[in-house]
Amino acid sequence: MCVPNSVPDTASSLSFGVFRIPILSRRPFYARNKLDAGYHGAYHGKQASSHAIVGMMEVIETDFKNSIKGIKEAEAKANAEHVKFVRTTKSDIASKDTQMSIDTDEMMAAKTNIGESMDDLQTHTDLLDGALKQLADLKPTCMDSDMNHQERTEKRDEEIAALKQALCHLDPENVEVDC
Repeated sequence: MCVPNSVPDTASSLSFGVFRIPILSRRPFYARNKLDAGYHGAYHGKQASSHAIVGMMEVIETDFKNSIKGIKEAEAKANAEHVKFVRTTKSDIASKDTQMSIDTDEMMAAKTNIGESMDDLQTHTDLLDGALKQLADLKPTCMDSDMNHQERTEKRDEEIAALKQALCHLDPENVEVDC
């Protein structure tokens, strides 16, 4: 019982700030007042029922030990699985990063190739358009004449003979065989 500063200094007590707790012994109290404590001789307790309690405590201790052992085994297994999972995941991520880098490089090369092919296509289209325009310009001179095939062949042969004769006039050293 805590009593603020009510215990005289001569009695043994514990101090806690302003509170003092008296330390009293039962023997001097019973010796002075000659009161009976209510028991005589050594107390042996209820020994028979204590065995059941001790047995229960031993069962609880065994259960705890088994639980701890099971938990440690489960934790070790889970830790091993986690380490395996982390390694597998890191390996998968690294391989996918590498594959993504390769795919990105291939995509950039394909885009460059497509650009070059489009430029080539435009160039060839322009050449084709020019050739078709030139053909369209030449077609009236070749097809719109009123001559039949034999007349055109004779006229062409005459032009070839005239060109050979002009070539011979232009070749004073007679290098050409037909001259």
